[in-house]
Amino acid sequence: MSTQILILVIAAVAGSSAIVGYALCRSLQVRKLRQTQAVRDRLGATLASVLSSSSDAASDGDAA
Repeated sequence: MSTQILILVIAAVAGSSAIVGYALCRSLQVRKLRQTQAVRDRLGATLASVLSSSSDAASDGDAA
C-alpha cells in the first residue's frame, strides 16, 4: 500500500513539474515573439520614414 502511495506522489510531482516547465517554456516563447514583433514594428516604422523622406526629396527635386 505504501508503495502505491509513493508512486502516486512521485507521479503527481512529476506531472506538476511538467506543467510548470511547459508554462515556463510557453511564457518564454511569448516573450520572444513580442520582442521580435517590437523589432519588426520599429524596422517597419524606420523604413516607412526613410521612404517618405526620399519621396519628399524626389518631389522637391521635380518641382525645382
